[in-house]
Amino acid sequence: MSTPEELKSFYEEQLEAQRGMLSGAIEALKQKNAKLEKSLERLKNRNHQLERVSYSAFHQMRAPMVSLLGLVRLLDDEPETDLTETLLSGTENLVDQLDRFALGLHEFTSETNKEVKVEKFDLRQVLNDTIASFQEVCVNNNIKIQSTFCPEEESPFILNHDRRKVQLVLKKVIENAVQYGAERSKTTTVTIGGEQRKDGALVWVIDDGPGMPQEVALKATDMFYKGTNTSLGAGLGLYITKTLMAENGGVFKVTSRQGKGTSVFLKFKNLNLRAAAE
Repeated sequence: MSTPEELKSFYEEQLEAQRGMLSGAIEALKQKNAKLEKSLERLKNRNHQLERVSYSAFHQMRAPMVSLLGLVRLLDDEPETDLTETLLSGTENLVDQLDRFALGLHEFTSETNKEVKVEKFDLRQVLNDTIASFQEVCVNNNIKIQSTFCPEEESPFILNHDRRKVQLVLKKVIENAVQYGAERSKTTTVTIGGEQRKDGALVWVIDDGPGMPQEVALKATDMFYKGTNTSLGAGLGLYITKTLMAENGGVFKVTSRQGKGTSVFLKFKNLNLRAAAE
């Protein structure tokens, strides 16, 4: 038969074990709660983004649609003349504008809503493939792209990240340099470089095109912002870049001087599967 001291010691041990289990359960609940709060914050931010997109998209599409409707009505009342051809050309331009806007909107909503899929890949190869996709447009617009992406190294440039999102970011930045850096009077050079870092990679895209005034450069990454009324884009390219970089722990910086060109710096952070899942 156990003595009172032995019973006391036994119950104290049981109580201590239960306290340990309770402490572990509380800690697990805290971690789960932190993850839920993080997910809730992401959902709030995404909901805010979607509200902004919905509001801005309506106004962005409304103007060309009203103009398009007016041109169609004029065509109905107009006999076939030189004016008809002008109206048809205007109609085609408006349809192209709407198509580009819809494509930009689709890229934004689809990519920002996709889960991050982390994999190891050669950033140098992704960059070379992206540059190759602009070969034709560069020839047609008197633009020269030169890559100084670790030319002294021949080994693969490995990055732990979402390949699809990285490629889209590079595409948007180079597209912006090609589209707005072109000048009729001279050849525009777009220099693309980079270097590997312990925690990721740094990439820069620099053009010697016309550049932007300071007031335009400060707004260049805003949603639906267009530096000029003649801009053919949707005003989403650099905004998509800024959003994707921020959501994945990256750094995105744009500097520009009118008449001196534009520089874009991208710092990609190595990700891991556990961080992506959380």
